[in-house]
Amino acid sequence: MIKVLEIIPGYNFGGIESVFQYSVTKIQSKEIQIDLLVEEIANYKKIAKLKEQGINVHTIPRLKYTNLFTYIRKVNGILSNENYDVIHSYNITRSPIFFIVAKTRKIKHRIFHARTNKIDGNIIKKIFLRINIYIATLLATKLLANSRKAGEFFFNKKQFEILNNGLDIEKFKFNIDKRNEIRLKLKLGDELVIGHMGRFTEAKNHLFLIEIFNEFIKKQPNTKLLLVGDGPLQENIMKKIKQMNLENKVIFTGPVENPQDYFQSMDYFLFPSKYEGFGNVVIEAQASGLEILAADTLPMATQVTDLINYYSIECTPMEWSENIKLKKQIQRENYYKKVLKSGYDISEVLQIKEDLYRKLCTTEENASSNLEYK
Repeated sequence: MIKVLEIIPGYNFGGIESVFQYSVTKIQSKEIQIDLLVEEIANYKKIAKLKEQGINVHTIPRLKYTNLFTYIRKVNGILSNENYDVIHSYNITRSPIFFIVAKTRKIKHRIFHARTNKIDGNIIKKIFLRINIYIATLLATKLLANSRKAGEFFFNKKQFEILNNGLDIEKFKFNIDKRNEIRLKLKLGDELVIGHMGRFTEAKNHLFLIEIFNEFIKKQPNTKLLLVGDGPLQENIMKKIKQMNLENKVIFTGPVENPQDYFQSMDYFLFPSKYEGFGNVVIEAQASGLEILAADTLPMATQVTDLINYYSIECTPMEWSENIKLKKQIQRENYYKKVLKSGYDISEVLQIKEDLYRKLCTTEENASSNLEYK
């Protein structure tokens, strides 16, 4: 039995959590056991679902300056009791602690996984996180990234491999019944619906998105903006909407457990992110047959169909609005087949991930894998 501990920053409604929830239940077998470690800020309903499925989930107190040694003791206790073969961390700030403890416990395989290409915060926070990345990179035995941009940002010239984000593509196939159901629920009639899905954070650039939408409705007033998600900047975004007198034009859904259904209700997808390690939602949007205008900060690897166009966030909201152009007679239900062939289907990615864990633990050296090498 190969025992793996995967460590993620939180467990809420983000892309990494949905991928983990699917993958951890699929990879579990007689040969491989994957456990999860999260801090207490996690979404308890989702954690409860994992536990109901027999997944071993470790929760530890959130790391603070005042509880550093307690935190280290907790981590040490978990690693001492469970005898893991692989530690796989997606957590920038905690990885040095996990890897130092793992090394003292003689855990041979320590994977550091990059998932973003920029760091938020002031100069002190950025320096702190850069130091964390540097230390974790030194202590890791294998470096992974979900895109070339993320890997180069984290690891510079060091060798890393790309593991695509795995997505349940078929789930996002266009479904007219789901479209009608969600539009009825949201009290949408024949309005054109521009959508966005993501956490309300600085990276997602919602304030700019609102300005783009405001310009667009000057030309097409019978349009609504659908915002799926929540986050720390929601109050600021709502204030902006009120200032621009758009309260009757914008719909907030909050976090949803069936995002695939909300894609169906949309007519266009707008994604002007300031930065992204990858951008799962634009793959999902393409699978549902949505046309997309996205920031050119996204990796070009997200272009898996002819539905997506990229534009610079240096351009004005008016210029963005002028580039929102809907094609006629798109067969939305056919696009998921194209996305299935792009290398992001969860079954294909999980097989590569499973092979990686197996090869690491059945050879003395880090054997070559099916991952894309950079």
